[in-house]
Amino acid sequence: MHSRGQLLLPLLLLQGITLVAMASIMLHLYQQYRQEAALIAQQNAIALDVAYRSSVEMYRLDVQTRFNNLIRQEPLLSLLDEAAARPQAELPPLRGRLYRLLRDDYREMVEAGLRQLYFYRPDGQTLLRFHAPALSGDSALAHRALVRHGHALQAPVHGFEIGMLYPGFRYYFPVRVDGHDYGAIELGLPFDLIHANLSRLMPQSDYALLMRRELIEQQGVRIDPGKLIDSALSEGWLQEHPAYSRITRDFAHSTRVQALTTVLAEHAALQQALVHGEPFTLPLIHDSRGYVVCLHPIHDPDGELAAWIVGYADAPRLVALRDNLLSLGLVALVMTLLLSVAVLVVLVQRQQLADLSSLDGLTGIDNRRTFDENLRHEWRRSRRSGQPLSLLLIDIDHFKQYNDHYGHPAGDACLRQVAAALSDGLTRPADRVARYGGEEFVCLLPETSIDGARQLAESLRRRVEALALPHAASAVSGHVTISLGVASRVARSGSSAAELVSQADACLYQAKSAGRNQVAG
Repeated sequence: MHSRGQLLLPLLLLQGITLVAMASIMLHLYQQYRQEAALIAQQNAIALDVAYRSSVEMYRLDVQTRFNNLIRQEPLLSLLDEAAARPQAELPPLRGRLYRLLRDDYREMVEAGLRQLYFYRPDGQTLLRFHAPALSGDSALAHRALVRHGHALQAPVHGFEIGMLYPGFRYYFPVRVDGHDYGAIELGLPFDLIHANLSRLMPQSDYALLMRRELIEQQGVRIDPGKLIDSALSEGWLQEHPAYSRITRDFAHSTRVQALTTVLAEHAALQQALVHGEPFTLPLIHDSRGYVVCLHPIHDPDGELAAWIVGYADAPRLVALRDNLLSLGLVALVMTLLLSVAVLVVLVQRQQLADLSSLDGLTGIDNRRTFDENLRHEWRRSRRSGQPLSLLLIDIDHFKQYNDHYGHPAGDACLRQVAAALSDGLTRPADRVARYGGEEFVCLLPETSIDGARQLAESLRRRVEALALPHAASAVSGHVTISLGVASRVARSGSSAAELVSQADACLYQAKSAGRNQVAG
């Protein structure tokens, strides 16, 4: 019991250290995974940003070339100059002439994927929409930020805009020749073209365009609601209806996107990113496959968040990274457990060695050296607390005769049984029994009065007597019996523990002189 008690605190400490070590290992590996996963996600985000900017710039150069080719046509500038000078009522014939002049050019643009071609008068009024000729004559400055910026700067501008009829990427070019203002030309293209180019540059990814519902609703009924559908990724965002895709005619999300959409719709950080408009990357493992989702914000010419390009990319490196770190973690945990077991073995062995040095080798109870240490400790404690310290000195009656009659092996067995009976008779953890020497035992009873000590001594005497160990050579009884001397003191300055032992020894002598098998003191 004493040995297990001494081991309890080191074992609890070892268990705590092991748990902390294992938790630290797992936390470190988790942080390492997050850092490396973030790097993988960042690489994908950079690649998407570069691919997007490259696509937008490529089409800017293409549109710039088309613009240059348009204004080189000799009749065009004359028509624009004439339209600038005419009132609205006289413009329809000029619109017809302009439409017929550039009809073939516009058809070629449409085949190339360009959706819109605008002509503006110098005052910002729409001269002709090739994609919607009936909607001409309105002022684009009132509702088109891109046109306002281009008209104010008198310089080419481009960007994403929801628009009145189509959301898309717009390129605005003022037409100024030799300092003369002929108005402006605008060309627009749908996300399909950007999507197609992104897919060519990064074929391992899927892409979607989310458009802000609030900005679209501000355009009123001019945008056909059937062209856009709700995004399953998040409320407040729309995407183009599959039927309006001009490139693939099949804008349905891939199996990869469909598998991730439900997960992403519940991801709080991603939903917050959609609200705040900051670029966002998310590495994740779903159904044992690695993915990186990148959100690239697109702002309109007024700087408002208008749309998102969402990239979905396979990332098998995430699974490999996780598996490698889990393997390392498993190895580290096993090594930690093995180390803990090794330390535990050392602790047990040290405790066993300590037990060997503190316990009596025959009876298994405290030896004389341990008793002396405990007595000094309890004596100091009695001096501090003012509580009595009691001591029982015990002797097996006529033990020499027992050995002579039954032999030393039987005598050793008798000592062990008596020691066990004495130890079992002590009910308080603080009470200790030790082998004092030969057939003598001693009980140390902290915070016990003389009356309590006497009662316990009598209880121990009866317990040994109840063992009914035969003792044919005893002059007292036919069974093994003990005699006990009882002493009790409160430690005072100037007194010593040796005096307590001497008092108990004197009382033991009295018990033996009075006929043995009794308690004195």
